[in-house]
Amino acid sequence: MFDYPYLVELLSPKRSTDNQIKGFLDRFAERFQKVINSECGISVPDNPMGQPRLGALESIDLKGLSVDPEKTVMNLNTFHKKAELDLLLDKAAKTKLTLQRHLRKYCLHYDT
Repeated sequence: MFDYPYLVELLSPKRSTDNQIKGFLDRFAERFQKVINSECGISVPDNPMGQPRLGALESIDLKGLSVDPEKTVMNLNTFHKKAELDLLLDKAAKTKLTLQRHLRKYCLHYDT
């Protein structure tokens, strides 16, 4: 699927008060860009560890980040209602993202 030696997992920002979310999104964008600029692929889970977080696509959209579909994976690791899943899959297809149902064996974690 990827021709990269590592797939880095970057957690999306936690949902929080308005005055905190901007800082979390800025940190997410900085780390996202670092990984995209490196020789690694990037995986962004949709709801890691069941904590209320912004979605991968939501975070990317809010910061106006460009997605390299050859390097970016959206990791679906939670259950979704059919309507929610259809929206996620449609948006991912428009962005040409690869979807992953579980983590690869070797992942590095950045927690925002």
